[in-house]
Amino acid sequence: MDFTYSGYNSLISLLKDQNYSFSSYHNWTKHKKSVILRHDVDYSIEDSLKLSELEQRLGVKSTYFILLILISTMSFLVTILTC
Repeated sequence: MDFTYSGYNSLISLLKDQNYSFSSYHNWTKHKKSVILRHDVDYSIEDSLKLSELEQRLGVKSTYFILLILISTMSFLVTILTC
């Protein structure tokens, strides 16, 4: 899998060409061929925004799960990771 915006665009195009419906966890059973796009946001909300803007241009919807932690904890983790 090509984990780039271009690769993601190609994946969405392939799914559309195969007549998949882009569904949520609530309505996926209503479609014969269904895909749920789910993204875990652990660190960069900015990158997630870029991806969501791409999805909007492509006409698909997805679900974002955002990890919420305290800013002080995040600063501590960044300090550890950069040492």
